[in-house]
Amino acid sequence: MVKAWIELLARNFYLFHVPPWHTRIERALKKEPKIYLWDWTEPLSDGARFENMIASHFVKISGRP
Repeated sequence: MVKAWIELLARNFYLFHVPPWHTRIERALKKEPKIYLWDWTEPLSDGARFENMIASHFVKISGRP
């Protein structure tokens, strides 16, 4: 049920996923992808806002929607 809502929000460009990256594939498969908001000004704390801004910038320069 939660996955369906997250996919709905991702299709409507409210949030996006960043898959884990690790040199060892076993560790990358164990971790869950992180979820970030396209509007990086929404998180309340400064740290979360900064992390969200960096993630959205990485997605922007990678050319992935």
